[in-house]
Amino acid sequence: MGARYPPKIRKKIEEIKKLSKKKYRCPKCDMDAVVRVQVGIWRCKKCNYKFAGPAYYL
Repeated sequence: MGARYPPKIRKKIEEIKKLSKKKYRCPKCDMDAVVRVQVGIWRCKKCNYKFAGPAYYL
């Protein structure tokens, strides 16, 4: 990102990227194997369960 953005914004973007790459627990098989496929779409690598993030639930 270079010097184009101030340090506060770079740190915030880095935290967001770490959270999106982190593995989460699957609600179906209860394993830590959920990865982000696209914005708001998550998939479990173990049971192949695909679901939307909480922002897309009505």
